[in-house]
Amino acid sequence: MNLLKPQSIFIVTLGVALFFSSCKEQEGCTDLLALNYNLNAVKDNGSCKYLSENFVGIYGIKDSITGGMLLGEWEAERNYTMEIVQDEDNPSQIIIRNWAQIHNYTDNYSDDYTQVSAYVNGDSLFVEFQEIINTNSYKAHNSCGKIIVDSIFYDFEYENFFGEVFWGTASGIKIE
Repeated sequence: MNLLKPQSIFIVTLGVALFFSSCKEQEGCTDLLALNYNLNAVKDNGSCKYLSENFVGIYGIKDSITGGMLLGEWEAERNYTMEIVQDEDNPSQIIIRNWAQIHNYTDNYSDDYTQVSAYVNGDSLFVEFQEIINTNSYKAHNSCGKIIVDSIFYDFEYENFFGEVFWGTASGIKIE
């Protein structure tokens, strides 16, 4: 009785090869927050796509702002640009530079922008209460907005270091 027939050797070899080839780790996006999360992926291959990528760009903004210590003490309509970038530390969030056009008036123009972080959900963005980066203790209050195709619409509210509150509405279009 010969157990090592050529047919048996072939079947065993094929079975072993199939077994080991099926053990290969599947690569893909392993971040649960990504749009293309792959449940079967064991190894992240850097292919993750996030909703926040749809918001990235430079926008031409027109806003209407009011505020101050007394109701209606200060009002203006302004035009400016605002940049939205993806948060490198948390790619499912965005950073908004020049949000509400608050300047810190430094001698270094490249540092003369403010920024807030926001999270996105669908076509909506949300700014939670936070200190505004590159300001002298200004605070952003809860604000929200929407991006529809290449247009942005949002409300904003912030407080300066005197405790004066300013609020307004803004809209714009992506220019880059």
